[in-house]
This record gives sequence, C-alpha cells and structure tokens, in this order.
Amino acid sequence: MSTFRNTPDTLKSGFIEILLIFIGVTVAVAFGNWNEKRKERIIEKNYLGLLSTEVNENKITIDQMISKYNNRIEVLKKVLDQTGPDTYTISSESFDSLLVLSLSSPNFELTNSITDELLNSGNGNIIDDIKLRIFITKWNNYYKAYNSADQKSTLNALERYIYTEGSAIKIDRKSAKYTYVKELKPTIFFTTDNRRMLKDPVFQNLISDHLHSYMYFNDKYMDIKMSLDSVSVSLEKNLKELK
Repeated sequence: MSTFRNTPDTLKSGFIEILLIFIGVTVAVAFGNWNEKRKERIIEKNYLGLLSTEVNENKITIDQMISKYNNRIEVLKKVLDQTGPDTYTISSESFDSLLVLSLSSPNFELTNSITDELLNSGNGNIIDDIKLRIFITKWNNYYKAYNSADQKSTLNALERYIYTEGSAIKIDRKSAKYTYVKELKPTIFFTTDNRRMLKDPVFQNLISDHLHSYMYFNDKYMDIKMSLDSVSVSLEKNLKELK
C-alpha cells in the first residue's frame, strides 16, 4: 500500500528528472549550435578580410590598366589618322614616337587566389550574404574569361611587320619575343623615315586591328571593374556587420 501511495511522488520525481535531462540536452545542443555558428562567423570574417585585400589590389591594377589602355588607344588613333594616300602631316620624329608608344603593351596581372580557394574548397556557403556570394561568383567568372595573352596577338603581328618592313634595328634578337629596348629614345630608335609605312595597306590593317583589339579589351576591363566595385561595396558592408 505504501508503494502505491508513493507512486505520484515517484512519477513527479521522474518527470522532473526527464525535464532536467531535456533542458540539459537542449541547452547543450543550443550551445553547440551557437559555438559552431561563432566559428563559422570567424572563418567568414577572415575570408572577407582576405577577399577585401585582394579585391582592392585588383581595383588598383584594373584602374591602371584602363588608364594605360586609354592612352594606347589614343596613340593608335593618331597613327591611324595619319594613314592613307594623302601627304604626311606629321614629322618623322613624331611618327617614330607614336610608333614606339603603340608597340609598348601595358603589362598587368590580376590575382584571384583567395576567390579561387574559397569557391574550390567548398567554403563558399560560409558567406552568409547570398548577394555577396553571387557577386564573388560573377567576379570569378570574369577573371576566368580574362586572358592577358589574347591581347598580345595583334601586337605581335604589328611588331613582326615593323621588324621586317621598318628600320627598328634595335629589337632584342636574343629573346624569343620581339621586345624593344626600353632605354632607347625614339630619336635613335629608328634610322630611316618610317612614314612610308603609313601608305601600306598591310600596316593600315595591322594598326586598325591592334586598335580594335585594345578597345575590345578596354571594354572588357570596364566590365571587370564594375564587378570588382560591386564585390568591394558588398564586402565592406558585410565586414562592418561582423564587427
């Protein structure tokens, strides 16, 4: 009979024990989830900081690229304006100076190591902001489409022509590429009047192709710049929120 009387107390005690276990498990799980989330936010913040540095460095590079290409485009336009059957309106020295500038290719490299590591490691989802993830993926696609070697094909063709038809006798013949000696001044770079090339249809086509190539790549770099700007703004926003 005494056992029966104690049954409600036993049930009550058992219920409290179960409740305490449930609360303990819930708290442990919640703490585990919180701790895991905290670790993810630390990793995310580290990635965002590294990405921000890489993107800002690329922004500086791309601005320099665009500036240099705009300069080369203007030079090539001036050369192209002088082509044709009409009498020359430019001095031999001025033409040589433009020719040297038109053969100097801007040499820049973009970097993508942090973005590539983030996406290829499967850690892309660590970034909580979906919009930022989209911006990063878009920038990564632009980077993969970017190829600095492509822009040099028309330059190499123009260099070969001038080496053969012009009087650029100071080209470095030791290297595999047609590389001009940077120390030489335009006044001593050529030894004859190169303006005769202005009437050559082959030269005209090469200059025109080279100009359009630089214009195409400059537009491409403008698209990359817009993508980098979007990533940069979104990165700054997310870094502020994680402080």
